[in-house]
Amino acid sequence: MPDVPEPADESIPAVAAPDDAPLPGFRRAGRWRRLLAIVIDLLVLAAIGGLVMIPLWRILVGWGPYGRVFGFVLMPLYLGLLGSRIGGGQTVGKRLVGLRVIGVDGRLLSPARSWLRATLVSLPYLLNKWPLVPGPVVAFLMGLLIFGLGGSILYFMLANRRTGQAPHDLLTGTVVVPVGVGTEGMPRVWRGHWGIFLGVAAGIAALGTGVGYMLQSKLGTTMGDLQVAWLEMQRRPDVFSVAINHKTVYRTASAPAQILTLTVWTRGRLDDHQVLAREVALDALRLYPPARKVDAIHVVVTQAADVGVFSWRWSMRYGRPPALWESETGGPSGPP
Repeated sequence: MPDVPEPADESIPAVAAPDDAPLPGFRRAGRWRRLLAIVIDLLVLAAIGGLVMIPLWRILVGWGPYGRVFGFVLMPLYLGLLGSRIGGGQTVGKRLVGLRVIGVDGRLLSPARSWLRATLVSLPYLLNKWPLVPGPVVAFLMGLLIFGLGGSILYFMLANRRTGQAPHDLLTGTVVVPVGVGTEGMPRVWRGHWGIFLGVAAGIAALGTGVGYMLQSKLGTTMGDLQVAWLEMQRRPDVFSVAINHKTVYRTASAPAQILTLTVWTRGRLDDHQVLAREVALDALRLYPPARKVDAIHVVVTQAADVGVFSWRWSMRYGRPPALWESETGGPSGPP
């Protein structure tokens, strides 16, 4: 019989699944692996910020805390681009520890969605330790973002054992998982977490209010004078911010000493730090009557460049008894 040719194989060839295809199964990212990834990413961001600071040092010193605008651009850009499908859902930290960000549908994120997630997680970090004094409404909103959003992110990352999702994940429909893991069978977040967090937050707020009231009742006029002096000194045109700390230093070999420390962040470069230190010390003597009774007034004059993800500070400290500050300049300006 003549040979009959075998029919051609018309089956559809196997095609590799795209990178953003859903994967079966769910397993949340381990808390310590996720925290390690965060630390690595912060180190990477700090290195980038330091490299940017080198050629722009003089400019950034003049900008002072406003240099943090660079961090508000860099941090969401870094986390957003690499956390999207462009970076495979992996920042440098996540890539090194074997994690990635995906949507609850199991697919990688679009750049816009990933940028929104990155912005939510960046705001508490970048707003923390903001040195300028905003109005009461802005101060309330900043506190809400720093302690409310930031605190809830930390709490959910540690306490949400089912999915590991924090508020920035829940609001954007995302989750952090080990590489090769999808979202099939992913459980719901226990709603009780919100009640626990809000209860703890309310307790901390009540405790803080109570402690503040007790201090105000105990210290009375001293606390009021300190606040008035601080607000007045914040208006100096040659500084970005002023911090005042009146404390008692206990020493083993001598009696306790009362120390008033004034830390000023200067605007731009100064030719003579000591002149500014004298002026600030005299302001304290004029505006804060208890300053005349302390054992020493220390003034720390600081210049700094701060880009949010990295900062560099250079300080000079001057310390003298109140009488010596006055005698060096012929007495304080203005009424005592």
